Amino acid sequence: MVINGERSPQFIWGAGQRHRLRLINITPDDIFSVSLESTDGPVPWVAVAKDGAALTPAGAAGTARQTIAVGETYDFEYTAAAGRQSLWINVRTPAGKWQAQGHIIIK
Repeated sequence: MVINGERSPQFIWGAGQRHRLRLINITPDDIFSVSLESTDGPVPWVAVAKDGAALTPAGAAGTARQTIAVGETYDFEYTAAAGRQSLWINVRTPAGKWQAQGHIIIK
């Protein structure tokens, strides 16, 4: 399991900007739980596509957690608040076993 080819990547995103995340599960037989979290827990994001098809209209803001099965693709948008903060993309098995984690610095 990797995020952009790494198990623990780091990203820098602009504060006050909208960012798009694409989740793709290309494993042969695994299901994962993916979340985007701050120190206070999952942040809000908006589902905008499923398996390459745009969701029209885009989904309502929801908690940034998604279970993703083999062959599924999801696109979400997250709007970063103004100011510096840290977020984490966490990838776990449905039972909670850690698989990968990306660190996002908002500035």
